[in-house]
Amino acid sequence: MSTGRAGHVTRSAFFPDPGTGRRTPLRRFLRTLDGVPIDSVYEPGAVVYDDGDVTGTPPSRGLVFVVAHGFTGDLERPHVRRVARAFARYGAVVTFSFRGHGASGGLSTVGDREVLDLAAAVAWARELGHTRVATVGFSMGGSVVLRHAALHGAPGADGHG
Repeated sequence: MSTGRAGHVTRSAFFPDPGTGRRTPLRRFLRTLDGVPIDSVYEPGAVVYDDGDVTGTPPSRGLVFVVAHGFTGDLERPHVRRVARAFARYGAVVTFSFRGHGASGGLSTVGDREVLDLAAAVAWARELGHTRVATVGFSMGGSVVLRHAALHGAPGADGHG
């Protein structure tokens, strides 16, 4: 790992300081509806959950940010780690690598089938008990976030019931 700023971001994202009270990140390969393995990381964040649980179980409530990177990116890129760290001050964070990027399987479709990758990450966040999911994307990831919202937007997401 790099010893510069980028290396620090990566080290701090995957090996949090045990004195901060943060729980250990979870890394999983999720399976999309079309069978593609997607490399994903769940970070509980720095938010204090007063549930008395000291077992390391993820929190069962609250906000989670699902971060979608741009074309040629992946969940380990320094800017993705910085964004995840910033969001972790306000809630949990799921980062993932789209198909054909990073350690994920499959081939990139430049945004078309990637909506299935985002759907798998959102489903994982909900399986972990999060009731509020905010999807955030950059470049190609932003396009995928918009498509996902159009296809899977929940009633009331627009503020009208």
